[in-house]
Amino acid sequence: MITTKTKRVSIRDIANHAGVSVSLVSFVLNGKSKEHRVGEEVTQRILRIAEELNYVPNMIAKGLRIGRSYTIGLAVPGLESPWMAALSGLAIERAASHGYVVSIGLTGDSDTDKSDTPELMKSRGVDGLITIPNHGSRQELERIAAEGMPVVTVGRHFNGSDLASVCSDDLKAAHEATCGLIEQGCRNITMICPPTALDHIADRAAGYRSAMTEHGLIPEVTYTDSIDNLDNIPEALLFASAPLCLDAIRELNRRGIAIADDVAVMSFGSSEAFDLVSTPISHIEPPIADMAEAAVNMLLEAINERHELHADQSRILQCRINWRDSTPYR
Repeated sequence: MITTKTKRVSIRDIANHAGVSVSLVSFVLNGKSKEHRVGEEVTQRILRIAEELNYVPNMIAKGLRIGRSYTIGLAVPGLESPWMAALSGLAIERAASHGYVVSIGLTGDSDTDKSDTPELMKSRGVDGLITIPNHGSRQELERIAAEGMPVVTVGRHFNGSDLASVCSDDLKAAHEATCGLIEQGCRNITMICPPTALDHIADRAAGYRSAMTEHGLIPEVTYTDSIDNLDNIPEALLFASAPLCLDAIRELNRRGIAIADDVAVMSFGSSEAFDLVSTPISHIEPPIADMAEAAVNMLLEAINERHELHADQSRILQCRINWRDSTPYR
């Protein structure tokens, strides 16, 4: 068993223990053994010694040599939202598995927020940017991408933009959920959306409208932060976001309106609180883990291959609908 002092192990230390040149160790540790015709026996000996010495690559030095920081920017509206926090955590884990650290910045989530966070991250030398964008960040993100930085939006997108994105198929999911409610006997279905111009919300509303129209029903979309001002409760409520649904559950309880018995409830997105209410809430579940993995993979490929990212490289992933007690057959 090889032992060393507590100082950082260098490739020169490995070379001394292996009895080979520093350049040979560098070839092996950078995965270029075959390219430089390093024999398998020597390669395995160098890798074994590196492991026994607990060798950790100096990413800062490596980054300076090849013009990289090995840092990814992650710009998100906030971390209060469970899905944003979950997606951010998964992206950080995925990036770390590739030797990258993630620098997080908050942008705010109103339609008027125009954060300088993406530009600040660019100025600090991140190699690329993943963002859950707000409505006001489109021009800034498009400018940064046009200047050559790889940018991937995740969970949200901008219709008509050339930015690469990884999103769920919100239009299809909303259409299928609405059709499911209709098949369960609901006819008077209202969709509740937050008052925002974000395109993913528009897609969800479009999916709902198309399903209602296909079945000869009249769509009713209400844009509001709360159902407090909703005088008449329909047969079914489809919420475009989990926070809206949670707020509505409180209001329905206050009015003495029973979920399932008096009104069917379906949410786009879920919350841990959905399992705590007396009637478990049906919800559309975006593939958050798959979106985080795809976004990191797309960004790192662009960084490593030094190619640009465009909208035609975007990924659209499918949601899953979890039917629960809040949407009974009528």
